[in-house]
Amino acid sequence: MIIATSSASHLLCTRDGTLVLTHNPGPDPLRFPLHMSLSHHEGQTWSDPSLLADRPAKVGGWSVCYPTLTELTDGALGAIWAQIKDSPGELQGEIHSARFALKR
Repeated sequence: MIIATSSASHLLCTRDGTLVLTHNPGPDPLRFPLHMSLSHHEGQTWSDPSLLADRPAKVGGWSVCYPTLTELTDGALGAIWAQIKDSPGELQGEIHSARFALKR
């Protein structure tokens, strides 16, 4: 079982059948950090989560959420997510991305 907050998650099936899940582990309503887990067994078992992204400062108001994944033509993965600061008097957001290879 994978524990996740009520934020959006993303599931990708790669060409070799690996399932890649990105999610916020929670607890609700926290939307950080952003984790990634792998399954080589059609979702029956999952790897321990690895950190994909975290909030830039250990203070309230940050979210690292709304991930999406794609498999690139060379087999690497591309990930995109939002980093949002929402606190009294301040609302800003940025789009972040990463390119990485899966350990097969």
